[in-house]
Amino acid sequence: MGKLEQKPERIDCRGKNLHRKTLSDDLAKNLTARTGKRGGTAKFGVELAKQLTKKPKKVETIKFANGLKLKIAKGKDLVPPKKHPEKWEYYDPNNSGNPLLAIDEKDLDKQISKHFKVRDYARIDAKDLQYVKAGTYWTVKSGNNVEYYHKYARIDPRLVALIENIRSDAGVPMIVNEGFRSYLENKRMYDNRNEKPAYGSRHVSGQALDFENTNNKILKSALYLMRNDGGIGLYPGKNAVHFDCRRSKRRWTKGQWDKNKEWPRERWLSKNDVQEVKDRIAGKKRKRKKK
Repeated sequence: MGKLEQKPERIDCRGKNLHRKTLSDDLAKNLTARTGKRGGTAKFGVELAKQLTKKPKKVETIKFANGLKLKIAKGKDLVPPKKHPEKWEYYDPNNSGNPLLAIDEKDLDKQISKHFKVRDYARIDAKDLQYVKAGTYWTVKSGNNVEYYHKYARIDPRLVALIENIRSDAGVPMIVNEGFRSYLENKRMYDNRNEKPAYGSRHVSGQALDFENTNNKILKSALYLMRNDGGIGLYPGKNAVHFDCRRSKRRWTKGQWDKNKEWPRERWLSKNDVQEVKDRIAGKKRKRKKK
């Protein structure tokens, strides 16, 4: 008798011999078990192709640390154009990856963190309303005052965490002057002032907030928590401070910092305040003065 021809052994992904069964037959059987539908390998191939070509579901909301969900903006004018994106109202020059969010009027009073609401991040400084595109902001009456908020804005979750940490550390209220700014709004504002636009403004990326400088504890906490990164700007004309969550470290506004741009001038913090922050960074405990 001649030698029997030995068929090559086939192994599936689970290490089992397939022998007479083909791989597609085995997968078809598994598919039948899952779906309850019978069919040959050809039908299985069609089913498998459908499963493999299914488009992943698009993310439609952004969830913040406290559980708040905000919708991602949709619409022809709310997505970047393929050509000349820098001409888009909401162009992001920093490529932050933060999507443009749709802020409904009812969203404004929702808590985005323990001490802050969505309105704080969408707030428009009233004197800058002239630069905001018509129809893209909410007008809200608050007592005898009228306030304005963006209908579409970016909000970086890292900024939310940073600002909340500063507020909790300082232990005093923080009054927001301005939050998000659109790219072309920012350009219109600087053009009107005959100044060179801050094209890389972190407000445009939803990574910055401006506050009233109401208490030196706020700046002291920021200097401590942002000792390694983030941007701090001091504006004496407005008596305001700017905080942003950039990953690099930057300090600005000429004449308001020491020569190393490390510590604010005395008009912002006393020498004793600066030393207190330095000691805290160094891990030194300050002795309380006996009364």
